[in-house]
Amino acid sequence: MPKGQSKGRKIPNEDEARDVQQSLAESLTRSQARLTRNQHRQLPSPQEPDIDTEPAFSTEFHARLNKIKELFMTELDNLQEEFSRAVVDLRADLAELAEDQKDLNNKYKDLERKIDELQTREKLHAFQINKQERLSRKNNIWMVGVKLTEHEDCSAIATKIISEVGLQDCKLERAHRDGKRIPGRDQHLLVKLTFHRDKVAVMKKARQALANKDYYIIDDLTAEDLREKRKWRTQVQALFDAGTRLRFIAGRWRERDGKPYVFGG
Repeated sequence: MPKGQSKGRKIPNEDEARDVQQSLAESLTRSQARLTRNQHRQLPSPQEPDIDTEPAFSTEFHARLNKIKELFMTELDNLQEEFSRAVVDLRADLAELAEDQKDLNNKYKDLERKIDELQTREKLHAFQINKQERLSRKNNIWMVGVKLTEHEDCSAIATKIISEVGLQDCKLERAHRDGKRIPGRDQHLLVKLTFHRDKVAVMKKARQALANKDYYIIDDLTAEDLREKRKWRTQVQALFDAGTRLRFIAGRWRERDGKPYVFGG
């Protein structure tokens, strides 16, 4: 036995020494791996950060967000205040418009009343004027279709025609040609009698007495009375054909007793 070697201890050879070194290296590697895993377990989870370790930019972000919120709420309050003022002003304007509309309605009603009064006055004045004009024509008659001759004596012609009607002593105030000048037609002869009773007698007899003549006699009517007479011409003719005779006197169609005839429709 060599000097210095313990009695009974086996000395490893070279292969066994390498195996031991490899085993120790593997054990060291596993220990380092376990240590690394343990260190990772002790670190906080990235899904649940700790408030104490929150980055500084997060705090600044929340501060700015709160500032924006405050500005937004302030602007919203201002808008609400402006809107409220606008609503108040609008209501005041509407109230003023309503008052103005009320005044306009009152003025409109007043104008309507005045217009009605003016129209009533106008109708009354037109009636009075037509009545006065009718009185001025009270004794007038028209002789239509009388031939016009040169240097004629209108009074003599009128007296001759009235004598043909049947009145021999009828007195005339005047007689002359009047009315529209229509080419191919003789101008009418306007005659003013002295007495109204003579006119009434002439008008009653003229139709039958002059039936075979080229001329005839009509009343001198105002424009308003002439429109009224022509308005019911068809109905008057139908009544005449049925045996009812009407006469146009003082602006109205009248029955034999002088009462105004009431037309239907």
